[in-house]
Amino acid sequence: MYKDILYEVDASAAPMSLMTMKRQVYKHMNAELGTAMAQTNRWMDESLERSDVAEGVKSFMEKRAPSFAPLQAD
Repeated sequence: MYKDILYEVDASAAPMSLMTMKRQVYKHMNAELGTAMAQTNRWMDESLERSDVAEGVKSFMEKRAPSFAPLQAD
């Protein structure tokens, strides 16, 4: 059951979004709530400005699978 959910999320979520969620989990696991929430809010604001948000909304409205850009190596 959980495996199916993970595959579904992996197939439909933007790579940058998945990376941000993983970063939040690992970085904030033992952080103070206020500190974690402040950083999470900054990351959320940054993510809403990325092109993958527009592609996600557009693909949903057009009832098609999203076509997200792959992550770029730093």
